[in-house]
Amino acid sequence: MVWGRIYRKKGGPPVEKEESIGTWTLIILNLLVYGFIALHGKPTDPTVMLKYGAKWAPEIYAGQWWRFLTAPFLHFGLIHLGMNLYALFAVGPQVEHLFGWFKFVLIYLFAALWGVLGSLYFSPQSLSAGASGAIFGLVGALLCFALLYRQYMRPGALVNLLVVIGANLALGLIIRGIDNFAHLGGLVAGFCVAFLLSFKGKKRILAVTLFGVLTLFLIKGAAFPPAGSWRQLSAAGSRALASEDYPLAVRQLEEARLKAPTSMAGYFAPQLAQAHFYLGNEFLEQGKSQAAEHYLKSLAYQQDPATYHNLVLAYLSFENEKKARETLAQALELYPQEDNLLKLKRELERSS
Repeated sequence: MVWGRIYRKKGGPPVEKEESIGTWTLIILNLLVYGFIALHGKPTDPTVMLKYGAKWAPEIYAGQWWRFLTAPFLHFGLIHLGMNLYALFAVGPQVEHLFGWFKFVLIYLFAALWGVLGSLYFSPQSLSAGASGAIFGLVGALLCFALLYRQYMRPGALVNLLVVIGANLALGLIIRGIDNFAHLGGLVAGFCVAFLLSFKGKKRILAVTLFGVLTLFLIKGAAFPPAGSWRQLSAAGSRALASEDYPLAVRQLEEARLKAPTSMAGYFAPQLAQAHFYLGNEFLEQGKSQAAEHYLKSLAYQQDPATYHNLVLAYLSFENEKKARETLAQALELYPQEDNLLKLKRELERSS
C-alpha cells in the first residue's frame, strides 16, 4: 500500500510532530520475533508456528489466552513478513504523525487483539498469525480521521482510503489463505479506538477504558469458556484426540458440534473425521464390526482415500465382499491413481 498525506499541510486539525518511533519499534520487534522463530525451526512449518503462539482455536479454548498477544507478531515465512512490514512502514508513520506515538501503539495493539478475535469467532478452523489485522486497524484509524476532519482532507483522500480498503478485502476473498475476518476485526477496532481517542479529557479515558474492558470480556469468553459449552467441549475433545483417547474425543467433539452454531460445521469436520478414523482403526484391530460404522462417519465429515481403504478392509474382515467391492469402486472413481486402492483392487481380483 502506498499512501500520500491525507490531510492538507495548512489548516486542519492539530497533529503531533512527525516521528516514527512507534512504527520502527514495531518493525524491529516483528523482525526479532521472526529471527527467534527462524533459529528454532522453520517459520513456514505450521507445527512450529503452533508451538510458538499462532492463533489456533482449540488451544485458545483450552485457556491459552496469551496467543492473542503472540499471534500478531508471528509470520509464515519471509514473504508474509515482508509484505506486512512494508505495509506497516507505509501506513504507520502517517498514523503516528496524526495521533502521536502512544495513541498509535494503542490503536495498533487493540487492532491486533481484535484481529485475533475476528479470526477466532468467525474463522476458528484456521491456523493464523501475522500483523495484517493490526495494520488494517491503522487503516481504520486513518479512515476515522478522514471522516472526522473531512473538510481538511486532500481532494480524493477519503475515496482513496475506501478503494484501498475494499481492494484489500477483495484480495482476501480471492487469494486462498488470507484471513479476512482478522482484517475486518482489526479494521473495526482501529476505527473505533481512533474515534474514542477524539474525545476530550476524562471522557476519552473512560471511553477507551470501556473499550478495553469489552476486549478483555471477549478474550475471557473465548479463552475460558464455561464448563459444558461447545467451546469447552471442543477444547477437551481436541486434547483427547491429541492424547489418542479416540472414544473420548469422538464423544466430546460430537457433543460440541451439536451444541455449536450450524455455521461451525466446517470447524469440527476435520477433527471429527480424524477421531472417527482412528477409532475405526482401533475397532478393526480388535475385530469389531463397529469399525465400518466409524469409517463411514469419518467419510461423512471428510473424504479421504485412507479411510476408504480401511473401510474396504473392514467389510472384507466381516465377510461382506459385495459391500467391499462397491466401496472400492466408489473410492477409485474419486482417487483413480491412489496406490493403496489400486493394490487392494489387484488383491481382490486375484482372490476372485
